[in-house]
Amino acid sequence: MKTLLSFSAAVLLAGALATPAAPYCDTPNACVFPPGPCSYLGFEPATFTNGAVLNFLIFENSIDCAPLPPVGGSTNQTITSTCALRLANGGPPTFYGGNAVMTMHLFGDPGVNPREFALELLALDLSGTSLPGNVRLRESPTQASSGHASFTEGPPGQFHIDSFFDVYFELSVDSGVTWFPATGPSRTVLSPSPPLPARASTWGAVKAIYR
Repeated sequence: MKTLLSFSAAVLLAGALATPAAPYCDTPNACVFPPGPCSYLGFEPATFTNGAVLNFLIFENSIDCAPLPPVGGSTNQTITSTCALRLANGGPPTFYGGNAVMTMHLFGDPGVNPREFALELLALDLSGTSLPGNVRLRESPTQASSGHASFTEGPPGQFHIDSFFDVYFELSVDSGVTWFPATGPSRTVLSPSPPLPARASTWGAVKAIYR
């Protein structure tokens, strides 16, 4: 599985936490989470019923580009990416990173250009992250984390994608025995990944800078 090598989240937080990137991504890949310079960014804090706060989340470096469903059809897709998040759980906010696997359902409509899809995030597995061993973060198994994607084809082989989904998170601090739901959904939006002049090689370097 791909290892986390990107630190866009930390750079964004340091430079412009209050100014999210453009809410779209232009790409030659017609898929719901295109590989390359597209990321799902979450700037809306998720406050859990135990008082913990997830105040930033980024998914990037997707390694899957499953075909879109046929016109009027639907499909389930499993997407592997890297992720970074910032969680405050009884102490100062801390960065964590690693791998994420999401399962998404796409419902197509009969449109041609743009093609419109309703989305639902069915599952989100963050077990491959550097979160403490007793901490788990998941998409709610009871709340529908819905969204939307629009694909507009421009020049041949180029697509303008507008996409978001509203995620209902749940947090566990006892290895999954008890789950604390967030008080509301958090929106993640497909955006261009920020250009970075250099990328750090370890999470320790990032945490040393942004503590």
